[in-house]
Amino acid sequence: MIQTNSPVVPNDGGFIITHPTKRNAFEVVTDFKRPYKGPDTLRTAVCPTCQVIHHFKTYHIMLDESGRCIVSPGVFNGLRKAGMGDLDLEDHTSTPPDQVLGAAGGMMGLVPSRPQIYISDPSEE
Repeated sequence: MIQTNSPVVPNDGGFIITHPTKRNAFEVVTDFKRPYKGPDTLRTAVCPTCQVIHHFKTYHIMLDESGRCIVSPGVFNGLRKAGMGDLDLEDHTSTPPDQVLGAAGGMMGLVPSRPQIYISDPSEE
């Protein structure tokens, strides 16, 4: 395992994070030090992923069948600042796989080296 308190993180690739028990599920990590300060419509919008209203920066990590997810360095740093929830850092990869985005009715295309994550407020990435 890599130490998560290290101040230096690679600036390319991605981080492989794991959950000890969850598989094929979302892990939600909230950063309670980062309240949303946007207009009332932002603070009262229901999250399309978990159908909850978030008042703080929230990360939705989609875990695969082995409980893993690859996230970008920026997302990893945000998770680390938020306390990581029940997630652990397993490793770093310099060549994360391309990911396919799906939609009702078929494929939308390939997004090279992007993490499987929904951030509840994209303007705060």
